[in-house]
Amino acid sequence: MPNPQPQARPATGQSNTGQPAQDISTRIDAPFAAVDRFLADPLNWPLWAAGLGTLSRDPARGWTTRSPDGRTMRVDFAPAEAAAGIHDHTVTPPDGGAVITVPLRAAAAGDDATLVTLTLIRQPEMDDAAYARDAEAVAADLQRLKATLERH
Repeated sequence: MPNPQPQARPATGQSNTGQPAQDISTRIDAPFAAVDRFLADPLNWPLWAAGLGTLSRDPARGWTTRSPDGRTMRVDFAPAEAAAGIHDHTVTPPDGGAVITVPLRAAAAGDDATLVTLTLIRQPEMDDAAYARDAEAVAADLQRLKATLERH
């Protein structure tokens, strides 16, 4: 059975901030344990998450990345002791703006497959076009994750 491309479902409702949110998922033909291990290591994220660009560990600030305009942003990942399959992360803009929360979950989908779902929360300043572009970018990221893990 061919694997479907990542799909954005219709809005799942509102996030806990009251903002619209939608789940974007993909099925990966790899065992849950392998996908979970891969996602648990922030050094793997630049291989598939284009929005994070180059990720580096700063002794004073933790994980950081550069915004498209070159500013440094802090990225916090779910702690290593988080429950299996939970890979949520937050991005803190350099201007001290609102922290962006990004829920990311992995769940076993049979013996040798995993469903990875990112909940995209619309940011208050986003218009419809920007939110749609963000959803397309997330779907592309999940496709890269799928390709990366299915090659191994």
